[in-house]
Amino acid sequence: MSPTPGVVTWFRVYCGALSLVYLGCIAGGMFVIVSGAGLHSGSDHVSRGFMLGYGAVLIVLGLGLSAAFAAGIFLPPKPWVWVYGIVLIAIGFMSACCLPFCTALLIFWLKPEAKAYFGRPA
Repeated sequence: MSPTPGVVTWFRVYCGALSLVYLGCIAGGMFVIVSGAGLHSGSDHVSRGFMLGYGAVLIVLGLGLSAAFAAGIFLPPKPWVWVYGIVLIAIGFMSACCLPFCTALLIFWLKPEAKAYFGRPA
């Protein structure tokens, strides 16, 4: 097996950071559900049903994405994990905050050293 390239360490840091972000979404969803009844948007009252739905979406997305990113930290170097990594990096491209980091991460993820580490043909 090839030595671990530096991009793998940075990928794990990225996965850990986004796992924490999505855990925050879960907490935010719970907060919205618990406190959503009294929220107002300007002069319009926001319905309880809307707030329950919004909170539920935050919780469901947070659970799925935090689990997906947490798994990225611990998965072994297999060829399919390299593809899984590209998918997780692509998810980060949806956020302007993550864009610079994801761009650099993707550039190094596509290099032959990273592919060799995961057992993919260069």
